[in-house]
Amino acid sequence: MIAPMKRVYIALQDKDRLAVLDALRKLGIVHLEPLEGSGETYEELIAAQKTVITALASIEEFVTKKLQQEQPSEPQNCALEIVTLAEAIKNDEEAVAALTKEIESIYEWGDFDPDLLNYLKGEGVALALYVLPKKKLSELDSSLEYIVIREDKGKVYLACVSKPQTNSETSLIHPEAVPCKLPSKRLSVLIAERTELQNSILQKKHALKAYAKYFRALKSYSNMLEKRINFEAVFSGMNSDTGIAWMAGWVPEKETEKFVAFAKQEHIAYVLDEPQAEELPPTKLENNTVVNMIRPVFDFIGSVPNYREYDISGLFLFFFTIFFAMIFGDGGYGSLLFLYSLYSIVTLVIKKKPVPDILKLISVLSGATIVWGFLSGSWFGINYEKLPPLLQSTVVSWIHPHNPQAEENIKVFCFIIGVIQLSIAHLKNILRDFPSPKFIGQLGQLGMLEGMFFVVLNLIVNPSRFPIPSWVLPAIGIGFLLSFLFSSFDDTKGNFIKGLLSGLMVQLQSIISVFLGVVNIFGDIISYIRLWAVGLAGLAMSQTVNALAGPVLGSLIKFLVAVVILFMGHGINIILSVLSVLVHGIRLNMLEFSSHLGMEWSGYGYSPFSEATAEKDVRI
Repeated sequence: MIAPMKRVYIALQDKDRLAVLDALRKLGIVHLEPLEGSGETYEELIAAQKTVITALASIEEFVTKKLQQEQPSEPQNCALEIVTLAEAIKNDEEAVAALTKEIESIYEWGDFDPDLLNYLKGEGVALALYVLPKKKLSELDSSLEYIVIREDKGKVYLACVSKPQTNSETSLIHPEAVPCKLPSKRLSVLIAERTELQNSILQKKHALKAYAKYFRALKSYSNMLEKRINFEAVFSGMNSDTGIAWMAGWVPEKETEKFVAFAKQEHIAYVLDEPQAEELPPTKLENNTVVNMIRPVFDFIGSVPNYREYDISGLFLFFFTIFFAMIFGDGGYGSLLFLYSLYSIVTLVIKKKPVPDILKLISVLSGATIVWGFLSGSWFGINYEKLPPLLQSTVVSWIHPHNPQAEENIKVFCFIIGVIQLSIAHLKNILRDFPSPKFIGQLGQLGMLEGMFFVVLNLIVNPSRFPIPSWVLPAIGIGFLLSFLFSSFDDTKGNFIKGLLSGLMVQLQSIISVFLGVVNIFGDIISYIRLWAVGLAGLAMSQTVNALAGPVLGSLIKFLVAVVILFMGHGINIILSVLSVLVHGIRLNMLEFSSHLGMEWSGYGYSPFSEATAEKDVRI
């Protein structure tokens, strides 16, 4: 569920800001409205953190698990040294790139001294260098004086003598002639300088690598700076007027008594109020241990429900488990994941460490996949006839490989899952809107959904097996009418007629979207066929891998080749299956289901102002 919030305003004497904020941080229950920090201390903290973040990025590539981590005596100075060294490497690399470009531009001309050409130019003899296709040499002006320096691959390299009044750098001797810009130094000197810089880069990178042992310490230091910045932002950004400072925030409703006791203890003034309609409190999800397993998925996609939307964590977990099992689709793959999660959980329990939600989730999802493997007879893509009798006996008849209607049945099952999930969405909306007439619009949506289910079966699965019942089209029509009349009913107008007319005006303004809504329902149900299609693609790939490995079985060498094919092929298939779940399994919950619920996922998470460090005063 989404925890109810209370709006809170806090007022205190300006001189007590530091002490009260320190106590408020230790209390750790007030989500403060964002404040913009200011002042010298705040700017110094921002600059310090920027330096540390840059330093961490510079040494991250050198960090290994075996590297012994150490604590620097002065973390900020250490970070500054790393940044300075990294900038020096960057400057050297840019210089090497510039030298390389210059070397490549004159390499074909050989090692000559550009100062000699500059000297001749000062004496009135300007030489311009050009590269020209050899076959065009005869087309040059007969009055042009030039020297052929060399010929190579159909090209000639020319040094042309230009007249004193001619700008040799801009005038071309031929439309296809390519001028050569004089280098800053002779070729051998440029190459030597580049080599020296490259050696310098290697030395500096070696020195930079030595700082990798401070990575973990600098990471902790960066986290501490982040907390100090948050504290200083509140301290320096707090509104202040005539010696009184104040700020606003949110407190979970169940924590109000704790906050009131804190306010009395710290002698601060406060106001607790209900959130106004135009205000958007932070979202705090409170669920039991089982439902909380889905939290890592929400964290991964970075979505938070609006405070006034639904918490669908439990439904998300239930349907996502089904989607995972069907898309992953293979009991053998599920067994591997289950063994991995079981080993990790047991290891953590033995070490008396907490088990993260992600491992719990993997164990549930893989367990569901194993169950689906038993029901469908899918184990590492092995043909049904070659499975052990035990695994053959668990396959249900309606999707049995020998059942000619198995493919149609699983499609029907996908659509049944879809219509159940989407129906739950409209039932929740009906309960939300009742007794407002808006709930009638949701009844209409539900009627269209149920009718469209039979249309989908007829058009997509088998028209002869699933003829459209006579009541379906009237249900869709009546459902559309009810949805059109009541979905936008305005409860604020005071009476039924005015509310109905106001809602109709809204509907008429978006009439095209209203009609497309019927098509969207049809498309949303069809979208669930991806559970069958993606699962089938994974099965086809696993069977292909087995077919590739089969012919090489025989001798020891062939056996080893087969093992490599099986390991790599099934490994890639597992990775692709995981990606498919992330794309399609999450999509059905976040797009199709959420759109029928009317959710926009426009909320932001509850993040209370909490303890920054063990120190009493975190300001520096």
